[in-house]
Amino acid sequence: ELFSKLSAASGAAVPVLFDAALRAIRESRDDVLWPAAKVIKRFRGEALEQRLPDLSPLVRSDQAPTRRLSALFLGILADRSAAHYLVELLRDPDETVRYEAIDSLFEITGDDLGYVSDATDAERSPAVARWDAWLAERR
Repeated sequence: ELFSKLSAASGAAVPVLFDAALRAIRESRDDVLWPAAKVIKRFRGEALEQRLPDLSPLVRSDQAPTRRLSALFLGILADRSAAHYLVELLRDPDETVRYEAIDSLFEITGDDLGYVSDATDAERSPAVARWDAWLAERR
């Protein structure tokens, strides 16, 4: 119910929802993450971009489920300014994290640049290099 009330609110709800989403990621709560992210997505812009650095510790967590949910969250937001976090996660040792990262990058860009999450490191390496180049072109 909180999400439906905040959904009807303005972009001022973004900080509250962003905090709820970060808690949901830390606690592996998909049931909270999805609705929060969907409302936040409606209010993209400066408020969202200012909060993206708060995801950095979660993207770099030692817990794979936290990294996976971070990638999922970024994909739902579909904000190009978060792509660097997702490219970082393409190198993750956990296949589920890599899968969410490439799925989210595809959601944001419409392309996977030939990346396959369940390929070997050697097979993924050229595609990761293409993603690195893609990022470099946009900085």
